[in-house]
Amino acid sequence: MMNTSTHESVRSAPNLELLESFCRDELAATQTYEKALTLPILKRHSAVLNGCYESHRARATMLAQRIGALGGKVPESPGIWGALVPALTGAAAAVSEHLAISLLEESEDRGLKHYRAKLDELESLNRDFILERVLPAQNSTHASLSSLKHSLE
Repeated sequence: MMNTSTHESVRSAPNLELLESFCRDELAATQTYEKALTLPILKRHSAVLNGCYESHRARATMLAQRIGALGGKVPESPGIWGALVPALTGAAAAVSEHLAISLLEESEDRGLKHYRAKLDELESLNRDFILERVLPAQNSTHASLSSLKHSLE
């Protein structure tokens, strides 16, 4: 049986809300790439898009495991705002391939900035986790989409 004070200290583990926010962002990115992969106008970019999808899915899983280990509530969905991005991606693709890729690249850029901006708010173990396991993958997906976007210009 778990000691109440131990349970309370796990529940109040530092940074749970921030880690949950990161996880919701990764879930939103996963949904966005799922949507992008169904769009005929983006079919020729499916290798890059699928790589980004898999990377975000892996990050969502890693963050969920971390949150669970810290005693937090693992997000199951990206929330209302996160669900909006796949719809915008679809609308952008209806206008042009370049606009859809630009929107995806901008989302990757915002994700990268969000992680970097919040690093100082994380306690050392969570900061190390983000720096070593999550941020390199975010840098990679951002670079992939940036390269793709510039190839279309």
